[in-house]
Amino acid sequence: MDIITVKDLTKTYGKGDLEIHAVNHMDLQIDKREIVAITGTSGSGKSTLLHLLGGVGQPTSGEVIIDGEDIYTLKDDGRSSIRRRKIGFVFQSYNLIPILTAEENIISPILLDKKKPDPAYIDELLEMLNLKKWRTHLPNQLSGGQQQRVAIGRALANRPRLILADEPTGNLDHEQAMEIMEILIRSVKKYQQTLVMVTHDMDLAKMCERIISIQDGKILSDVPNESTLIL
Repeated sequence: MDIITVKDLTKTYGKGDLEIHAVNHMDLQIDKREIVAITGTSGSGKSTLLHLLGGVGQPTSGEVIIDGEDIYTLKDDGRSSIRRRKIGFVFQSYNLIPILTAEENIISPILLDKKKPDPAYIDELLEMLNLKKWRTHLPNQLSGGQQQRVAIGRALANRPRLILADEPTGNLDHEQAMEIMEILIRSVKKYQQTLVMVTHDMDLAKMCERIISIQDGKILSDVPNESTLIL
């Protein structure tokens, strides 16, 4: 069953001769619990697509249906609610709050949603992400890999159904990138979530179950990855 359905989605910038279709009349379906990589060169539209899937910005036309709900028919508050409760974001820049500890950064989405963290679940996340020893450390006391693990924990904190990751290992060396990717895939499998990740690194893309290649805002290829690394 689909968790994401995209229908005739378009995002256009500029006008006339300067008009650019970052996303060009795209149709796409992603099933629940799929692990999907979106690849393409710089400027191909892959990050724009990911942002639209997350309800960030506004398409020029078309539909984005998340878990049965057309998110661009909702007002800003409705889309914000979906982002908080159904979607976890992991970005290339970790976007951690510098005055909060690792644990406080992880639970921040729960508190923003005016809920109480489940201590057992937070401990489970810290254990899975190998962060228990660093739970009271501030971001500037952590390595890049540790900061990205905190960012993953924050994305998982509200138990979302969908994880969207935009170049999540772009600031890390190859060894750290592979480690973070393994942790990310292991976590979404454990919690039966869907992962959609934008990357230019084909080594990371090949760890996913499906690889979608985008060029000029259109899907160039969409193929299952039969050699997926099973974690």
